[in-house]
Amino acid sequence: SRFIMIRSSSSMVIKPSSGVMKGSTKRTSKREDPEESDRKIRQTVAWWNRYGELQQQIHYDSVKEPLTRISSRQAMQLLNSLEDKKDRLVNPTGWIRAECQRLGGGEDRELDTKIRRTIGWINHQKVLKEPLQYVKVASALAQVEPQAAGRILHDLCEKAHAIKDPIGYIVTAVRRQLGEEKPVLDQKVKSTISWWNRYGNLRAAIDYHEVLVLFSQLEVSDALFILSTLEGKETEVENPTAWVCAAARKRLEKLAEMEVDEEG
Repeated sequence: SRFIMIRSSSSMVIKPSSGVMKGSTKRTSKREDPEESDRKIRQTVAWWNRYGELQQQIHYDSVKEPLTRISSRQAMQLLNSLEDKKDRLVNPTGWIRAECQRLGGGEDRELDTKIRRTIGWINHQKVLKEPLQYVKVASALAQVEPQAAGRILHDLCEKAHAIKDPIGYIVTAVRRQLGEEKPVLDQKVKSTISWWNRYGNLRAAIDYHEVLVLFSQLEVSDALFILSTLEGKETEVENPTAWVCAAARKRLEKLAEMEVDEEG
C-alpha cells in the first residue's frame, strides 16, 4: 500500500494513503477485502489522533460502523478532508458520522428508532415541563452510539426534576460521552443571536442549543452571514431556528463538495 509524506508542525510523518493518487485515471474493478478496508481506516484514524493536531481525538468505535456503510474510497477521502477542517472542527467524531450519512451511508436505523422510542416514553411520563422534541436533539445524539444515546436519555428522565434545560443537558452529556468539552460559539455570533432574539422582532426566538453544533463548525463570517439573511424576512420565517440550521447545513455541504471537487 502507498503512503504519503506529510510535514506536521513538529516533524515529518508518514500518513496512510487513500490508495487513489491525484491525477490518476487508473481504476480497478476488484472489490476490496473488508478486512483490508477496516485496516486502512483504523490506521488513518490512528494517524490523525497521533499527528493530526485535531481539537479533539476521533473516537474510532463511534465512526467505525458509519464508515463501513460507505465505500472504502469515500471513507478515505472523507478522513483525508480533515486536513483543511481541523482548525475549525470542534467535534471530528460527530462530523464524520454526519458526513457518512450525507454521502449515502444511510440512516443509522437502530439509533433513530431507539431515540424516537425513548423520547416518546419520556414524554409519556410527563416528567419534563414541556415535551422533548426529537428534531431538537437528534443531531446531537446521532454523534454517539445507540446504547450511549439511550443512556443519556434515561439519565435525563431520572434527573428531570432538577434539570431546567433538557436540550442543554443532552448536548453537554454527548460532549462528555465523547470526552469533549461543550462546543462554544464565537462571541460575535452569540451576540448576534442575542440581538435577533431581543430586538429582531422574530416570530420565535433562535434556539441557541439547537444551532450550537452546526454553527460551531462554520467560519465566523459564514455564521454571521447566515444570521443576516433573516433581515427582511422577520415576519415570513415562522421558525428562525430551523431556517438558520438549514442554511448552516447547506453551507457545510457546499464546503464538503468543494473539497471533493478539489481532490478530484
